[in-house]
Amino acid sequence: MALNNVRLLTILFNSCFHFLRQAVASGYKMTVVFSPSKNVMNVDEVQRKGYAIANTPTRLVLRSPHNAEETYLQNVAGVPMRVLSTSTFFEQKWLVTRVDATAVCPTPEAVAFTPEVITWYMPKHIDPLFSSDAFTMLEVYMGIDAKRLDTEEMAARNYSVLVTEAHIIVEIPVGAVGGYFKSHIQDDQYFVTYTIEPMLELLWIEEVAHENTSYKVLFPITTPPMARPPQVRNYTPLDTVPEQAVFVLELGTFNLDVELLNITFPTMVLTVAECNARGFNVQEQRSPDNTLKTFRMEVPFSDPVVFKERRAEQGVTTFTLQLIYGLVIFPEYAPFSHSAVVDAVLLDIVPPSVTGNCDQENFHITVDYRNQEPFFVVLVGKRLLNHEFAQQYLTEGDTDFTITLPFSSPDAVFEVRRSPKTC
Repeated sequence: MALNNVRLLTILFNSCFHFLRQAVASGYKMTVVFSPSKNVMNVDEVQRKGYAIANTPTRLVLRSPHNAEETYLQNVAGVPMRVLSTSTFFEQKWLVTRVDATAVCPTPEAVAFTPEVITWYMPKHIDPLFSSDAFTMLEVYMGIDAKRLDTEEMAARNYSVLVTEAHIIVEIPVGAVGGYFKSHIQDDQYFVTYTIEPMLELLWIEEVAHENTSYKVLFPITTPPMARPPQVRNYTPLDTVPEQAVFVLELGTFNLDVELLNITFPTMVLTVAECNARGFNVQEQRSPDNTLKTFRMEVPFSDPVVFKERRAEQGVTTFTLQLIYGLVIFPEYAPFSHSAVVDAVLLDIVPPSVTGNCDQENFHITVDYRNQEPFFVVLVGKRLLNHEFAQQYLTEGDTDFTITLPFSSPDAVFEVRRSPKTC
């Protein structure tokens, strides 16, 4: 609600607010005239139309919905504003008191959005509240949730307020302290919005009438839905044997209002509790600032929900995990899902083989280590096959190496073998 300049025209009665406090109780007739439509209503009619009307010891209060029929749009310095303008009359015999009041509120069209920043434009001179163009702005304050902020607090939150010749421009980073994110689902797609309620307090003085006009507005702002498609990150280590390997998956990121309910595999649907009982170690993980979450899970390659396919010609085995995450947004309990297929390819373990032959002068020994890295040492005779030795006798291939050792090498040993005698 906006609090704005209230002008009083009093005929034959100087104690206006004392009169307002007692008007209805004393039998005065109260009539409200709305401008510019000139609709005239009594108190009962005003209340039936959805307005609230009351008086306090110092004020006449008329509250109106933003979209009420008697409100209207007015372009003020290029900014669309919603205006409610009324004249309230108190009549009794020869006494008439008139109270003119105007309320002006910003509209969603006053806000511009980028993925990073919310920009709110307010007119510096709100025409419906003034009787002339001669005014001086005395104060400009910003706040959040009806609480005024000082310059240090604004700087810490990266808020800014710029006063130009025509506008007051408020900039708020999307995701800044003071607002909150909300999750939404559209066509099973995940979106988020960011909502914050900034406040402006303004004070002007009209130079002709020497009257102060104060204005205070609390303006809830919600960004358009922003797509945040979840991603499954695969942290599965591949430097292990299938019997010890596990899929390590992380789904995110989500706002804190999202919960994981279940996971669908090709052969079964498991709740989170059932997944953990099966050894899948499903965990919720929070960001350091406690504003976002992800869901982490570990599935052993050996579990029946993992499909295995051996490709002998390639010397590998492919492990495939198909799953559908079942999620829900609270408190509205809006369900949605996210599907994923992850693969891991492990080399089959084939032990090295050793073959050999000889010609008239040399031994030829070939070591084929297949698809394994040659993490072993070689002894030739009693000597370790070091770099110097390898330069003399070793020939390397892609997955094997061959040692060519002359008969005359000191590392070669000749033994005499006799066939056993036969009877």
